[in-house]
Amino acid sequence: MGDGLVVSLTPYVHLASESLAGIGPGATIRVDPRARHHLDRVLRLQAGARIEVADGGGREAPAILGDGTVVVDGPVIVHDPADVALHLLQALPKGRKCDDVIRSATELGVDVITVVVSARTQGRPDADRGPRLRERWVDVARAAAEQSRRPWLPEIHGLVTLQEALASLATPAVGVIGHPDASMTIRAALAQAGRPTGGSVVGAVGPEGGWTAEEVEAMTAAGLQPATLGAFTLRTEHAGFALCTVLAFYLGRMG
Repeated sequence: MGDGLVVSLTPYVHLASESLAGIGPGATIRVDPRARHHLDRVLRLQAGARIEVADGGGREAPAILGDGTVVVDGPVIVHDPADVALHLLQALPKGRKCDDVIRSATELGVDVITVVVSARTQGRPDADRGPRLRERWVDVARAAAEQSRRPWLPEIHGLVTLQEALASLATPAVGVIGHPDASMTIRAALAQAGRPTGGSVVGAVGPEGGWTAEEVEAMTAAGLQPATLGAFTLRTEHAGFALCTVLAFYLGRMG
């Protein structure tokens, strides 16, 4: 066997929203039921274990696990939000594919994820399922943020219409519409748009059947540019990952 260095990362756990706001070393925080289940049943940690905690709002701190509580064991570090938001506008795919979209987008650092019921969405859920789906997606994002050690949780919106999604975009909004038949490449589209100094950069990914011409026209009017992601057609649940990776690099978030 070699003598390579083995790095063991301290467990990283998200507590309740804003729970680290306005506190410092020595503060005691009661652990919410979801985090307690993760600590006790998934990570199998005992009282006295050292962990890192975050609250979804850009704050994180070292802590020591107690009995249903954690004690902050160092300064709370506050990370400023990005000056330009990275926004994924994803048409609802079939089945549970959206879980994979939420997971990968969170790990890539996407700030806002909006799930849209588009004209060609298949298997449209009943209206009362929307809140339950969003709750599941929030749980998926929280688990992904813990795995990737991300102190911010993405905003997750859905299910909404395309018109509602476009009306809610932070302005100015620039970005691309993933479209296999577009005449412009993503490189050319982003060069033409230029990097904004505020607002949002948006990547729009259609459903299995693609966006309709009317939907593309509406998004173009909102400041987005149809662009091809390359020579090959990607599955909708993979296209978001590819597109957000390019946009994260464009924003200088990946080296």
